Amino acid sequence: MKKSVLALLAVAGLAAVANAQGIDGQAGFSFAVPPGLPSGTTPDADGVVDITGLGNTFTLQLLVGGFGGQGNLGLLSWVGGLNLAGTGASITANALRAPYNFGGIVGVMSPDGQSISGIDANRSAFQDNIPWLFGDPQPAPALLAGIDAMDDVYRVTVTLSDTTTARDITLSATGISTFVTGWGVTAISPPTEEDAGSVSYAVNAIATDLAPGAIILRIVPAPGAAALLGLGGLLAARRRRA
Repeated sequence: MKKSVLALLAVAGLAAVANAQGIDGQAGFSFAVPPGLPSGTTPDADGVVDITGLGNTFTLQLLVGGFGGQGNLGLLSWVGGLNLAGTGASITANALRAPYNFGGIVGVMSPDGQSISGIDANRSAFQDNIPWLFGDPQPAPALLAGIDAMDDVYRVTVTLSDTTTARDITLSATGISTFVTGWGVTAISPPTEEDAGSVSYAVNAIATDLAPGAIILRIVPAPGAAALLGLGGLLAARRRRA
């Protein structure tokens, strides 16, 4: 079982410094895994994606990363929530993105389907028993993703109940990112000519920063499309009565 960040705080004496390393936390959204956009969609500089005619259900990935700073060894966690602003749409928690699945905490849905709160996407703060072969230098902990790049940490599904009314729907994320800035040895067994050794690490220093992001889903039906749909329904009703 993975150990929690809270246990690390209690046991390892974690040094938390709020953005002292100058790491800029950022978040954003993507339509695909690996992160990308579906054919026919191109976001503009304001993060707007035209989803007209692409269906009524979309699974998006929340991407988070840390940029710049000193000693940024990767993204450890993102804690926050999602909010949907706009009519004729709702969201549901789809799944956390491994390895950001610590504890299976996918957040709490609001009754109206407009927000998800309490998302706690953590990855392990421990790297245990890394093999160490005789004659090799002591192995270092592996770097975590999210260093000067976005990493996929969460999934959410947006469902449209209305695909014919022109409007913007904004999906936004507000949260705090935690970045690794140092590792400490927790156990070490040097190798011999006869036996391999190992070394274990735990995060012993972090930096935190706000990491908000948003995307606008834009529906721009062709002029008269809604009226044509209504006319089609009326004609069908007349046929049934006939």
